[in-house]
Amino acid sequence: MKKTIKLMLCAVLLGVMTINAQEKQKGIEFGIKAGANLTEFRNTSSKFKIGIMGGVFSQYRLSEKLAIRSEILYSAQGAKSKNSSGKIKLNYINVLPAIIKFYPINKLSLEAGPQVGYLLGGKGTGFVKSNFKKIDYGVALGIGYSLTDNLEIGIRYNLGFADITKENSTSLKNSVFQAGLSFKL
Repeated sequence: MKKTIKLMLCAVLLGVMTINAQEKQKGIEFGIKAGANLTEFRNTSSKFKIGIMGGVFSQYRLSEKLAIRSEILYSAQGAKSKNSSGKIKLNYINVLPAIIKFYPINKLSLEAGPQVGYLLGGKGTGFVKSNFKKIDYGVALGIGYSLTDNLEIGIRYNLGFADITKENSTSLKNSVFQAGLSFKL
């Protein structure tokens, strides 16, 4: 796990250094992103749980209508039980390597792309880390609106495809709604 975290941090630093070196070039942007999650497990009788998310991004404008964004985000996910007061919180590092952003009109963007998550840990009723898979993957779909040249608000749905448990009797898949602010540096 430590090697994976170090590798992710090296990738982020390399990306930031590359972007800083090319900062003067037209079309390259980078910044920070933060917001809230509303999460649950699909295929179960769970209720939504509120969490936080935040991290860094880089974005390359291919044209006036098209951009590619990469993000590395901390994401607090999980769910509450409908039948009891129990809840599970899962801490992920989510990597979105190539979100395609389409701008149909000037300030509005539609986005879609793959997502890979790495489970850092968790806590809650019945949580045992060894019962959960380290890797989650899925697709992210969203919409954004530029409030200013540097500030964007957005909502996104992350649909998990992977069963995140190692148990054969249970199939848990992440379902995450996100609302966040992106600030371009």
